[in-house]
Amino acid sequence: MPQDDSKSEGSRLVERRVASMPGSELTDLKGRNVILVADGLAGGATMVAAIRGVRSQHPLRLVAAVGVAPSRTLDRIRAEADETVALSTVAKIGDVGRARRAGRKVAPAWS
Repeated sequence: MPQDDSKSEGSRLVERRVASMPGSELTDLKGRNVILVADGLAGGATMVAAIRGVRSQHPLRLVAAVGVAPSRTLDRIRAEADETVALSTVAKIGDVGRARRAGRKVAPAWS
């Protein structure tokens, strides 16, 4: 796939990932509601890259949904997405894996 310098690195990352999936092709996201989902986030860099890649396609609304993440990471995601939904928040990055393994249930952290 030729590189288009006008696209963000996040956009190119998303395109490469989708192109590598058998039988996949990119869907036009312009004007659509998009929900990006992750079971857990540590620092959030991959989610931020995905959000920016999708954002470059001009969706109507972009929601980031995550099972568990540190509060600080959620602040980063909230700055990028139109809406952020987290089922559980933890204090430190190291607590993400423990919370996922334990199936920790807490009140949702909606934004």
